[in-house]
Amino acid sequence: MLFPLIMEVAVRLKDGSPLKMQTGPAIRNDDETINRHLVALDNFPALKTVYRQLTDSIIKFSNQTEDTL
Repeated sequence: MLFPLIMEVAVRLKDGSPLKMQTGPAIRNDDETINRHLVALDNFPALKTVYRQLTDSIIKFSNQTEDTL
């Protein structure tokens, strides 16, 4: 069932820049969605910490990259 999705991702990675293909609330600076995700992780503090760290890293990296483009 997931094979077509996996193949599409593989093709995109081969032909494109991961930075240009990044999607999600962190890359869009969608604070509302990020906050909803964090609330959903309230009962999972370790996962919440990982989510926050990854989100912050994506935001920081995308901001640095925009400044150099």
